[in-house]
Amino acid sequence: MTVEHTMPSSVLPMLGSSYGVTRPGQVLTKFDSGPVMSRDWFEYNLRRYDLELAPLDSGGTAVAEFEQFLEHVDGGGSAFYFKEPSSATHRAVLCGGITDASATTFPLPVRSASDVTVFVGGAVQGAGYTVHEASNLLSDNMAAFETSTTGWDAWGSSTISRVSGLAADGLSCAKVDPTGTVASVGIKTNASYRIAVDASQEYTVVASVRGSGTFKIGWLCYTSAPAAIGSRQWSAGDSGTTSGWTQISYTDTTDATAATLEVAVERTSSSANDFYIDCVGVVPGDLARWHLPSVCPGAIEFGAAPAAGGRVTATATGYRLARVRFSGGSLAWTWRGPGYAYPRRVTLVEDIEV
Repeated sequence: MTVEHTMPSSVLPMLGSSYGVTRPGQVLTKFDSGPVMSRDWFEYNLRRYDLELAPLDSGGTAVAEFEQFLEHVDGGGSAFYFKEPSSATHRAVLCGGITDASATTFPLPVRSASDVTVFVGGAVQGAGYTVHEASNLLSDNMAAFETSTTGWDAWGSSTISRVSGLAADGLSCAKVDPTGTVASVGIKTNASYRIAVDASQEYTVVASVRGSGTFKIGWLCYTSAPAAIGSRQWSAGDSGTTSGWTQISYTDTTDATAATLEVAVERTSSSANDFYIDCVGVVPGDLARWHLPSVCPGAIEFGAAPAAGGRVTATATGYRLARVRFSGGSLAWTWRGPGYAYPRRVTLVEDIEV
């Protein structure tokens, strides 16, 4: 389970940026036919981006977003996603890590993907899978609390608020304040903001929590009437900590008459201490990853888990979301005039997921 970060939309490549492919390996010798590599570390061409970045408005939140993003990705040491600025048809797109014979759902790292062809171990798949356009069905604000707690209600004897300066992604999160020493407090979806889902479809709900105690995430299905279906289903309890974020998740199949979903995140243990929630998602299939909805990849869900030891790849048209790391350049910006900060040129290299 992971929170997947994406370069902020306020950090934009300018004209003069370039991108292409690289093939890792070491040149051993040259023949008339061209260079020969002593080894080929990967069987795929990797994307490489040399980006001239647009100025950041220092009077708004752009610089803070960039700084916090660098904190989230360990100064560039951890992989993150970069959305290419133009739509195109992409071939041999890597969809997650190596198959393990248990996972059925894989990220399709193309935004607003169309004309999708799926491969497993190089073999084209004619049937047996579903392509979902988005891997997080929430809105950005409901998923990340960047502007408010709209869409959520307090759960149990507590109050909720948005706070900045603490987040699992972005700049803000939700804070839950118990009204006394109580158990079973948290957040739940407001009745007007329940999430539209398909009946008899597998989904995974995820959230990141920070605070001491035992936490659960769950859902309650509603018909189109709307009427609640059965009882709320919960994950097993996970222990949280005040020193970091813990991702919790629950995977199940919606009822045959389900039309919407109500999500709840709860601390089950009794305490008067507040705690924090961020990075909430409703994800098709068993993909326990969180992405910001506006830049989330699609998802490929198989009816049965592919055999272990292969790769899921795809050809698709749309905006490619490359999984990259910083390579070279200085992660800094310069001041050239009032009101704007100029990031220095950076290089990104695609990262292979294993």
